[in-house]
Amino acid sequence: MKRREAIAGIASVGTLGSGIALLQNGFPSIGGDGDSEDVYLEGEDTGPSEIQTIDAGASEVGTQVLPPEGKISVLNFFVTYCGYCKRQMEPLGAARERIDDDVRFLSVTTQSIGKTLEEEELRQWWDDYDGAWDVGHGSSRSFRQDYNIVGTPTTIVLDADGKATLNEGAGIIGDGEIIDAVKSARDGDSA
Repeated sequence: MKRREAIAGIASVGTLGSGIALLQNGFPSIGGDGDSEDVYLEGEDTGPSEIQTIDAGASEVGTQVLPPEGKISVLNFFVTYCGYCKRQMEPLGAARERIDDDVRFLSVTTQSIGKTLEEEELRQWWDDYDGAWDVGHGSSRSFRQDYNIVGTPTTIVLDADGKATLNEGAGIIGDGEIIDAVKSARDGDSA
């Protein structure tokens, strides 16, 4: 009997330790093949997110604000070392080809430019995976909390009022799901 109690005690300590590690380090990116950056960075802004877009393929240098105002948007959050993020690019591209230009597409890396990723590396990754819309970096903690962005890839569709018509969390989303969510956003059907 004492042996079972000892094993249960050791298992409890392991479970507690795992919970503490998740609390301190955040959730890892799904499919990542490197160290995951914390989802929430200490001292991070909690106001509207300003996404700094870069010059890469169809992407132009500029600033975009999240949530977007008055425009349906397809937003994709990714990290460059995530295998699933790489696989998500094809359905995003297929959806982009079939959706009118009045819908904004924006991909945002949650990696820190200059710390865990250089802008040239992001530009090369974007080119390698045929990104044909804006790509940028930066997003506030409040935006990620509001839309429950805890892993990558996460693709969400927002209607013109900033309400989600697609937000199923981290994972690969097919082009048909993205297109259906855009149609729902046009019809005013929130998730």
